[in-house]
Amino acid sequence: MKTRIALIILLFLAAVGIAFLLLLPKQETPSPAKGAKPPAPQAQPEKPAGHTVRLTAVGDVLIHDRVYNDAKTGTSYDFKPMLASMKPYIEPADAAFVNQESVVGGAELGLSTYPSFNSPVEIADALKDTGFDVIGTANNHALDRGEKALRNSIAYWNKLGLLHTGTFESEADRENIRTFTKNGITFSVLAYTFGTNGIRSPQPYLVNYIDRERMKRDVAKAKQLSDAVVVMLHFGTEFETMPNTEQQSLAQYLTDLGVTIIFGHHPHVLQPPAFLTGKNGQQTFVAYSLGNFLAGQENQTTWFGGVMNIQVNKDAAGHVTVANPSFLPTLNYSKQAHGYRVLPLENVTKEQYPDAPAQYAAVVKHMRTFIPDLQIVQAK
Repeated sequence: MKTRIALIILLFLAAVGIAFLLLLPKQETPSPAKGAKPPAPQAQPEKPAGHTVRLTAVGDVLIHDRVYNDAKTGTSYDFKPMLASMKPYIEPADAAFVNQESVVGGAELGLSTYPSFNSPVEIADALKDTGFDVIGTANNHALDRGEKALRNSIAYWNKLGLLHTGTFESEADRENIRTFTKNGITFSVLAYTFGTNGIRSPQPYLVNYIDRERMKRDVAKAKQLSDAVVVMLHFGTEFETMPNTEQQSLAQYLTDLGVTIIFGHHPHVLQPPAFLTGKNGQQTFVAYSLGNFLAGQENQTTWFGGVMNIQVNKDAAGHVTVANPSFLPTLNYSKQAHGYRVLPLENVTKEQYPDAPAQYAAVVKHMRTFIPDLQIVQAK
């Protein structure tokens, strides 16, 4: 009997529970709003992106007396107006290179011009203001005014916080290869000169001379420190508009060592750039000579220079390539040794320089000798 009563109670409770559940409001899955897009599939993790850097380089800064006299302002010197037109082409670079050919020993040692140069420190201020980041100092005029002027120059570059290489204050300083990193790519910078006008260096470390075995060791060390190696070379023959066999041989040697870029100086005239292929198949970009940037030479062929740009790429695997060179022709303008300005050649009027249009066309044609599709930067 008791069992029967218990069973009835259980059946009653079950019926009540079922009825309760039936009375609950229905929980429907919400429909997408009208016009709404279905949820996007979850994005897959992307592979690491590559990196790109644009390097810019110009030629020689060789401050003759007619240039520093034109820059004189009372007891000081101001070269910034001479370079003002170049700022829009230099500042945007990830890193901009220049060859400071006349030593920046300062007025305290007495300024001097050809054949033994010493320049005001204010030219260094102007280069920094224009946007230059890397200063090459290995050249044939490095020892013009002796060790004191050279050390003054090194100290001033250090004061400005600019990366400089090619001349050094000690052996340890020379062994310290300069590097910088931009946009995920690390660069090493080396600089060498063919000589110092017959002046023997009082210390073996003061100036980096072109020596293939030394360069081989330096490049090997630089490659361990960086993704790309840039070499600034003071070589070639003055006023020759094409690279000679010695330049080509040395450039190929460095290419075979794995150097990424070579920026050349010394001839004071433009020589066309080229791509070289190394023994391991990599390409090296070589600007054999970038002419004069700012100087007081009177030979008309030395009035032309330019702003060279080159793109450096590093892919996700760390492989580095160079591509897309471009060039802005420039004129080192003055009128009877006054009003020195570095101007985009395309913007120079016939009133300023009657041969400007013809020279512009000639420069473009010349610079495309080895790279027919070299891009020419339009002046702003």
